[in-house]
Amino acid sequence: MLIHGYLLLIKPVPRFHSRKKFTMSSSAARHATRIFVANLPWTVGTTELRQFGSSFGRVTHASVVFDRNTGLSKGYGFLVYANGEGGGEGLIKPGNSTHFLEGNHITCTLAHNTN
Repeated sequence: MLIHGYLLLIKPVPRFHSRKKFTMSSSAARHATRIFVANLPWTVGTTELRQFGSSFGRVTHASVVFDRNTGLSKGYGFLVYANGEGGGEGLIKPGNSTHFLEGNHITCTLAHNTN
């Protein structure tokens, strides 16, 4: 397609998400802390979220939720910490609620079980 004399190439949007759902064994789930992270910038992927979360403890799993059609982040994700070390407590402490990731103020709360 030509626009003002420039050739514009249109490529399909790659899909960055996997359709595999993260599952843990029941014993591991009882001893893990799962944190919901909201207001993520659309530029943040799983690697960046894991890197951010690792400053608060050992992250066993990190995931960012992506839109199936566009491949862009929906703006939220999850961090899972091994509970034995008190991982992730710094994220959800009432006095320590101000967190920034790539310029966005993000909100971190304890995730509810969907089971």
